[in-house]
Amino acid sequence: MCRQVVLAMKHIAGMKLAHGDLAARNLLVTSNFDVKVSNASLCVDTFSREYVVHRRRPLPLRWTAPETVIQPTDRPTAPADVWAFGVVIWELFTPQCPLPLADQSDAEVLVMLELLAGGSGANRCPLVCPSNCPEPVWNITRRCMARIPASRPKFSDILSDLDDMNFLDDSQV
Repeated sequence: MCRQVVLAMKHIAGMKLAHGDLAARNLLVTSNFDVKVSNASLCVDTFSREYVVHRRRPLPLRWTAPETVIQPTDRPTAPADVWAFGVVIWELFTPQCPLPLADQSDAEVLVMLELLAGGSGANRCPLVCPSNCPEPVWNITRRCMARIPASRPKFSDILSDLDDMNFLDDSQV
């Protein structure tokens, strides 16, 4: 599944576009386990608790890259989408998928992101590796959630990394 998400995001980035709200809630899975990236969260209020209003606009805080909270723009960026993909990996491998960083309030998550963006705070992935996530896949998550946007991999690099892992089929990642 991760590979299919990366293929879609590589296509979007290749068109010089960014998604801006990549999360498991925006993945559609067919009966054949084909994954389609969508943005259904903008159509319904079902996911309203996953957004906070920050600087007068809704923000999917727990999927938001640090630079987005201190330099808000109306335009999403590919590096911010890569950060969100790191959270999507966590979602796909976490049983019953609670909110990311569920043990922290929105205010605490916002402060953590502001500290990361400002160059302070813990210089590590803020999420904990799910027990069933293969270490090579989790290493991708760590790189996706690098503090500095330019240090994050491009979706084409992530695709190469996943392809190099030689899993038997897409259902494993």
